[in-house]
Amino acid sequence: MPLLNIDHHVTNNCFGTVNWVDPSSVSTTQMILELADALGWELTQPVAVCLLTGLVTDSRSFRTANVDDAALKTALRLMSAGASLNEIAHRVFDRRSLASTRLWGRAIDALHLEDGILWTEVTRAMRREWQLNDDGSSGLVSFLAGVREARVVVVFSERNNGSIDVSMRSEPGVDVAQVALRLGGGGHPQAAGCTLQGDLSQARQWVLAELRRSLAELPTESA
Repeated sequence: MPLLNIDHHVTNNCFGTVNWVDPSSVSTTQMILELADALGWELTQPVAVCLLTGLVTDSRSFRTANVDDAALKTALRLMSAGASLNEIAHRVFDRRSLASTRLWGRAIDALHLEDGILWTEVTRAMRREWQLNDDGSSGLVSFLAGVREARVVVVFSERNNGSIDVSMRSEPGVDVAQVALRLGGGGHPQAAGCTLQGDLSQARQWVLAELRRSLAELPTESA
């Protein structure tokens, strides 16, 4: 069975039989819309909602550095097809359960800041306490990215299958995608992640060591 690989991440290693990888796209949903146009597919309202949701989430509501006029034109077209930007942004970024909010509070209370790296952990026990699944900490790393003292933010999440999900965000100039790639993951220069096997302490040790290495290799600003 041929494998079609459509992606916009710069770290994609072109694993498909056919590879269409375009890092200039803000979201893969832009590429899907281009494909739909080429195939003559109808842009219905439900499809427009799905595609705009992908564009909004990948760009953090059009706040990432790679947002360009093409992304905004895509959003305008999807809105014209019936997708509500306000409704999607509100549902994705402004709404969460009380249990998730309490989990965030616990994780925020456990924050550590060292060498410009801010990190916290979400354990299975924490999620069980609030009866949350593996998605309970979704969005936390993007929220923490606003901490001014941090150059890099990391959230370690212990999954039910025993793996560790690692989500990273960084300030411009710090490429966490290359860190994620070295650890078997990938993503964008300022937003990347990976999945590691082992316990939380091992994952933390591996990731923090790679991040410190990357920060140390950055050119020193002249006085």
